[in-house]
Amino acid sequence: MAYELHIERDEQEISLEEWVSVLESNPYVRQKTDDTVAINPGSGEEIRIGCNDGDAEILVTSGGVFGIGRREEWLPTFRFSNGRASFKATEDIDSPKSPVRIIATQLAVTLNAGIVGDEGEQYGW
Repeated sequence: MAYELHIERDEQEISLEEWVSVLESNPYVRQKTDDTVAINPGSGEEIRIGCNDGDAEILVTSGGVFGIGRREEWLPTFRFSNGRASFKATEDIDSPKSPVRIIATQLAVTLNAGIVGDEGEQYGW
């Protein structure tokens, strides 16, 4: 399993209502409402991963010059469960330009929460 980071508080869980409210206040993140679907390239079988309340995706832009040829895509990123939001530590997570890092930091600050790794380490981006 991939290494994960978590937006959480020390003493008080984040409520689903609070989490959804914060998602709605940021134009670069939204609550995910549909299942994630992938096709197994070997068998052609459709693989469907269900969506839970509070799961969220971020808007990632790439390419283009002065807006021409720019591509936007919503990527499933956060899973909300047990009073915290979890996300994979992407390859570029150490970069200040990482879209996942930027959005996770914004959400954590808004919630007065921290970002914590699977082994308990604190991230102070």
